[in-house]
Amino acid sequence: MIEDWRMVRFAMRRVALLLCVLMLAPVSGAWTLPEVSEVHELDGEWVVVSEEGWAHADWIALRDDGLEPLRQISVTEVLVWGNHGSYQMEGESVLRGQMAEGYRVVLEPRLPSHAQWDILSAFEIENLQLAGESSSLPTSFEIHGINPAVFDSIPGIWWVEPLLETKARNHLAAQIMGGEVKDHDGNVWGSFWDTHWGELNGSGVIIGVADSGIELDHGCFRENATEIGGIGVGHRKVVFVNTTIDDGDHSGHADYRHGTHIAGSLVCDMWNGTVTEGTSPSHGARVLFQDVVNESGWSEPTVDWLLAEALANGAVIHSDSWGDDTEAYTLRSAEFDLWHREVPWSLAFIAPGNNPSKFYEPANARNVVSVGGTLSDNSTNLYTSSSQGPTGEGLRGNFIVTPAVGIMSAAADGDLSSFNDDMRSSTGTSMSTPLGASITAVIQQSVQAGLFLTIEYEGWDHDIGFVPSGPLLRALLAASAESLPGGSAPDAQQGWGRPLLTNLFDISTYETGPAWGAGLPWIHDSYMMNETARMLLVDEWLSTNGSRPLEQVTTSMWNGSGAQGPFLKQGENVSWNLTLSGVHDLDVILSFNQRPFGSVSDDLNVAVILPNGTRISSNESLEGTERVWISGADLIGIDTVTVEVSAELVGVGNYTGVLGSDGDMLGFGLAVMGVWGEVFVPGPEPPIEGCMDPNASNYNPLAVVGTICEFTVPIIPGCMDIVAENYDEYATFDDGSCVYPLIESEPKVLIIGIDGVRGDVAEMVAQNNQGAFGEILEEGAWSFNANTGPLSNSAAGWSSMLTGVWCDRHGVRDNSWEGSNHSTVANIFDLVESNNPDLRTAALYWWDPLGEHLLSEDSIDILENFDSDEGVHERAIELLETDSELDVLLVSIDKPDLVGHRYGFGLDIPEYVDAVNWSSNMAMELMDVVEQRSLLNEDWIVIITSDHGGGGLYSRSHYPSYSDDQNSLLLVHGGDVVVGEMTNNPVVVDVVATALTHLEFDLPEGDTVLDGRASAFDPDAPAARTPSCGEPDDIQIQLRGLRELIYQPEFVLAAGIFVLMGAIFILRKRSNNG
Repeated sequence: MIEDWRMVRFAMRRVALLLCVLMLAPVSGAWTLPEVSEVHELDGEWVVVSEEGWAHADWIALRDDGLEPLRQISVTEVLVWGNHGSYQMEGESVLRGQMAEGYRVVLEPRLPSHAQWDILSAFEIENLQLAGESSSLPTSFEIHGINPAVFDSIPGIWWVEPLLETKARNHLAAQIMGGEVKDHDGNVWGSFWDTHWGELNGSGVIIGVADSGIELDHGCFRENATEIGGIGVGHRKVVFVNTTIDDGDHSGHADYRHGTHIAGSLVCDMWNGTVTEGTSPSHGARVLFQDVVNESGWSEPTVDWLLAEALANGAVIHSDSWGDDTEAYTLRSAEFDLWHREVPWSLAFIAPGNNPSKFYEPANARNVVSVGGTLSDNSTNLYTSSSQGPTGEGLRGNFIVTPAVGIMSAAADGDLSSFNDDMRSSTGTSMSTPLGASITAVIQQSVQAGLFLTIEYEGWDHDIGFVPSGPLLRALLAASAESLPGGSAPDAQQGWGRPLLTNLFDISTYETGPAWGAGLPWIHDSYMMNETARMLLVDEWLSTNGSRPLEQVTTSMWNGSGAQGPFLKQGENVSWNLTLSGVHDLDVILSFNQRPFGSVSDDLNVAVILPNGTRISSNESLEGTERVWISGADLIGIDTVTVEVSAELVGVGNYTGVLGSDGDMLGFGLAVMGVWGEVFVPGPEPPIEGCMDPNASNYNPLAVVGTICEFTVPIIPGCMDIVAENYDEYATFDDGSCVYPLIESEPKVLIIGIDGVRGDVAEMVAQNNQGAFGEILEEGAWSFNANTGPLSNSAAGWSSMLTGVWCDRHGVRDNSWEGSNHSTVANIFDLVESNNPDLRTAALYWWDPLGEHLLSEDSIDILENFDSDEGVHERAIELLETDSELDVLLVSIDKPDLVGHRYGFGLDIPEYVDAVNWSSNMAMELMDVVEQRSLLNEDWIVIITSDHGGGGLYSRSHYPSYSDDQNSLLLVHGGDVVVGEMTNNPVVVDVVATALTHLEFDLPEGDTVLDGRASAFDPDAPAARTPSCGEPDDIQIQLRGLRELIYQPEFVLAAGIFVLMGAIFILRKRSNNG
């Protein structure tokens, strides 16, 4: 209804950005002025503080206040984009890392598209990674030749990082991490691999790896003595090789032979079955290899492409022995964290580097397993060159350590047809990392084989395994690890320690090998689910629309359906009562995936509660893996404990009731050592059932639960319901003949008029199942092509809607209201008053002219004007909930019109689509209250319509009455509506006839006959009368077009620049003349 919305001022932010870029351009250079998008006055980054903390509803409410939430940065603070807030943070350097020739610029997540365009259009950018609208994934791009300090003063920049060159970071190792096996007297008689337990070798597990290439003809991988074999799901060792970037481990390429060695450490199993120095701990596993090094060097894509390909092919574990030589938390680190947060069945193993005073990216990510190094002679000493923590963000650093010195594995020879079986030695965390992944593959196999005790749910057989999540694998990996002497794991040097498989299995009891229950930990995995359902879910995620896998998975909005759960929201908890084994320490390890740094740190805590109420809790604020350990000596005399997981803090995002970085729920993995499982509580004896009436022939004196009694009395049929009209007090058998008085329900009407809703946008919202529009699409009569009349202005549209006659009868042709016949033409409230003055009516509105020209207290019991849609909405809810006598209610809201005039009306205007969606949700809240009243014998219909559409000739206007300006929606729910699309040319003047018909009033006749008809009730009703109101002339159209052009920000900016350049030209000419 704002017919001439104008925006004439520019945000200082845009001016500062433009001047900054102009100063960087050479004076003699041919600088091309970037195209400028719509200006948003004073937009920037603000912090909004809520001392009570943040819930999803609070996050969404920020948008109603004109703010776009970007990320929650603490328990009480949310960073927003807009023009107001609690405070603005002081400026600081956004550079993470050292100075360089080029940089990667990372924008704030969920940054509005117009703000992103302001930045992108101002620079010559490369390698743009554009995130979707309101995505929790940040947009990023690369730039060269610019001082990064420029970005310190540009709002919307999250951080800037230098572009650096990526670098590459067995049998003996297997013996060390398998562990020693002892007899009952404590004598060592062999290693883990020498027993029947040696069949735990990673069989059934696929490991993903990205590296410098693989020589498929090597004996570790090829099918037989002289053939590589057909790579694929049927191959002995290699299920897939991605050769998009390169096709082998070539001599002359960067880090030649690195990839073949890494792959051997993961899965090497000689083609002839011979166990050699290079045989992998997980030699039964298979590999998915991604070749990311070519003649240009390391050319790895963004990590989500690597991890998504692994996920689609069944791999959970992914080994990555490479990274940039920077300790900064980079975009790659953040994307590793974001991927793991969205995809629970993913776990990346990262080499932290070979510098004890540095800890390189992306090993500093929160949700990965960084693998440090130890010596390889079963020594307890760390490898002296292994990188150590803590990280710059305060994380511990290494998650585990494994052997890193002199690691034997497959040797590439540069000849892809030599079929060599050679091994070579190599040292570094590049070698320890695949060994950490390899030993974890054995743990994954054990879970998939069902060796660990876990809770049974929904008929799940206890001895059937499942594919574990990354959090569960981390918990089990930490449970297996043993602290090196001289340290106290977990610490910054060794993390949780060095994995030792004998810590996870009761080998002395299960001497014949792996079996259900042989695993020592009791486990719980929130993400445990049927494998077929899991892969169908993964396929669904990766088939979602999106420009890259991270965008696909972040928009999946999975609520955990199909998985075991639970998934906790802030303040929730879950607990188990567990029986102690009596022979071990109690070790409880919880692991979960965190949000990337920069967003609030989620905080799940684990606690052990003793029978006397004593509570021992973990207390980690940053780490995603936590432990509670109690010595067995302190548990003597205690049979059971309670283990509790509580959500102290789970951040919020755009959605509620879903997982991922944009949701407010979080799952976890849990491993508990020193218990037998859940406490068995025998059920009570079943109660004795029987007749409990002593007068019955089948009376049972022992019965405690009553059943049917039998009596030796005559059967007298009749109605036995006392409220029925034909109740028979002498009947002994109800024969179903009861007759009840007919109680008629009271007809009532709710009209929701939404200003400025285009029909096609409303239809898109409805098809997305949003709010009232989607509800009526399924259950009511609907049209998204309802005509609002030949004059698409607000005054004419509202007059036609509420009188049931066209503009040539009510006389209103524009917003001046000149020529109005409302003193003689009745509106709906006048008609209701004349038919039944006892009916209680109410009208709530925002646009002042409705009360000044159209609505009157003479015929309306409650007529109230508000200064916001929210005020109208809240009062409508209050009336519907408290006023039991209310019969007819009109609710008028304006948000779509306001937004349309500011940003434009149309399917391609996200702000406008959001406003229409908001209106649909608001209407749904009113319908929910009406539904509750319907239980009280009230028969309500809800009518939703609009006064006009918009965006016909001019994007930000609904003038001069083109088809898009006239077409809107007419939705009717309840009563005797004919469900489905209204194909009888519905129009806005049908509203009054529809309401009066439902109220069972006769429609006016003669001179006062309505132009509309009850189209929702009668599909065969004749067409409404065609009005003759005149058309706007060409001069009006041209003047409006000129006015629209003049007040476009682009026009004002261009004019200003033109004047500025003219002034400069004149000054230079005068200077030259002087």
